[in-house]
Amino acid sequence: MMVWTDFVKELLANLVLASHIAIVLTVLVLVLQKIMKRKFRFSEPIASLIKKYGLWFAFIVALVSTLGSLFYSEILGFSPCKLCWYQRIFMYPLALIMPIAAWKKDRKITGYALPMCIIGGLIALYHYYVQFSAKVVTCGSLDAVDCSIRYIFHYNYITMPMMALTGFVMIAFFAYVYRKG
Repeated sequence: MMVWTDFVKELLANLVLASHIAIVLTVLVLVLQKIMKRKFRFSEPIASLIKKYGLWFAFIVALVSTLGSLFYSEILGFSPCKLCWYQRIFMYPLALIMPIAAWKKDRKITGYALPMCIIGGLIALYHYYVQFSAKVVTCGSLDAVDCSIRYIFHYNYITMPMMALTGFVMIAFFAYVYRKG
């Protein structure tokens, strides 16, 4: 019988996998539209939905990312390393400012959210690299948590930094498309 914590871990990993599939399909559609110099009929309703509710989607991603990181540290007891803390510094405020911006329909939020997503995403990308490099990185004092530890490893590539990177990319995408709408 699956324990609820196992269910949550699988759910988070599957959300990341589904996000990666959506990102790849979106890029593929955009490239094909550019090459064929025409819009696909099915893409217009999706773009319209994101243009209208993009900040709410970004909020959901930021909230799930924030709650997911708290789940791993506070429920499962995985101690966050220094790089995890830096990623949290850029993710947690997004969970607070996105619903406010969505409520106010503030298109200027992208000016604040995109830099946070880019910096947080670059830290997550570096952290992901550290996890797959051969060196041990403690990122600080002797009692610091090793940044190269992979507490989770789903589908042979999804780790916590990959989850964070996916969250930052999705939030940036939704905020950007909303701003253009």
